[in-house]
Amino acid sequence: MATRWTLAVPVRQFSTGYAFLEVKEEEDHSDASIDVKVLATSGSMVADEQDQVFWIKIKQRRLEDFLVDKEFDHTEWSDLLRYVLLGEVNAGRDKGFYDNIHLQASYDEEDEDLNITVQRRFKAESQSQSHSQSQSQTQPETQQTEPSQSGELGLKIGTLVLSKLSKKQRAANPISAASVVQASTQIARGGGQEARRLEATVKDLQKQLAELVAAKQEYEEQMLERFIVLLDEKKAKIRQLMGLGNGGGGVKRELEREPERPGEEHEGENEDHDKEMKEIEQEEYETGDETDDNDDNGNNNDDKNLGANIEAAGGDETGDETADDD
Repeated sequence: MATRWTLAVPVRQFSTGYAFLEVKEEEDHSDASIDVKVLATSGSMVADEQDQVFWIKIKQRRLEDFLVDKEFDHTEWSDLLRYVLLGEVNAGRDKGFYDNIHLQASYDEEDEDLNITVQRRFKAESQSQSHSQSQSQTQPETQQTEPSQSGELGLKIGTLVLSKLSKKQRAANPISAASVVQASTQIARGGGQEARRLEATVKDLQKQLAELVAAKQEYEEQMLERFIVLLDEKKAKIRQLMGLGNGGGGVKRELEREPERPGEEHEGENEDHDKEMKEIEQEEYETGDETDDNDDNGNNNDDKNLGANIEAAGGDETGDETADDD
């Protein structure tokens, strides 16, 4: 059996004003259930014969015995007890679930019992009529509210009744001096319940931070995997374009052409047009030379024919003259 928590609860009837509690785990205690033994002293730093010692065993299967409202959710009640007695916080609870949860203790002189009440406090001045109406509708009559010294209203959830131990029982269930000193130190630092609440809040924040760090790391790993896949796809496409895909053959390399600047397309069209015009002019020029040559050849032939005709005519005249002489 190991000590898990020590705390101090205000009790007006005790000389020191506090009851010092020591919470010990039972063998059946686990993360899923609460099984503890609570010992309390009437207020001395080390319990002596003049001090009263109280105790109670809390079992998971009997938690409803301590509820003021028997219909209160048993899972919520278990979480609240783990919070006030062990300082454990259920991270799955909504924000504000543990806010304003306090322990209030009173000593019953007739029965010699120490009653420790778990309650949720509200500011009396902040209680509106609508809230009071909704509270009366949702909370049974057994859950009474009592004003505290600070003017707060306390909504009772459950009460733990610690019985007084006899001298023989006290000898078998001693309260360690270290636990009492630790609880006293909590009071000196500003109150046991407040210190416990802050410590539980710190634990909750540390857990949330660890979850955020783990989620961040998982997200970064996923992004890295996606980047690697995209990078491999880009590399494969580049190899294909360079003709290195499929073992280096079967794919022609696609030459990348430098993007044309604005106006280059029209400049190319103008150059082609000028080239075509020059070719047409060259063809016309060559055709004209051939025509001139043919004309020259035709004129020469005409001159030759004219000369031949003249010679023929002269021959005829000479023949006529010869005939006349004869």
